[in-house]
Amino acid sequence: MGGNKICQSAIEISARPRRCSGLWIARRALLERRSSEPIPFIGDDLFSSFDESRSSAMLRLLVAAGQQQQIILFTHHRYVVDLARSINERLIEVIDL
Repeated sequence: MGGNKICQSAIEISARPRRCSGLWIARRALLERRSSEPIPFIGDDLFSSFDESRSSAMLRLLVAAGQQQQIILFTHHRYVVDLARSINERLIEVIDL
């Protein structure tokens, strides 16, 4: 029984960034209906539990959203930067800290 709880907790933790991203996108859509100003998206290491295909899909959504609002992502994973650049290098600005 205790092992199931640990396993369930690990699943919940790994799904948290996906749930938060989805909730943020929904919240943003609701808020923008009430405001004429676009709301910036700031994400910190969103893809830590994503595989490459999920990271790529989410980055494609963020690049598309970046056409209408500012997107700022923080990551320490070089593969995320490389994936983002492979989607559309012209629209990606990387600042190494």
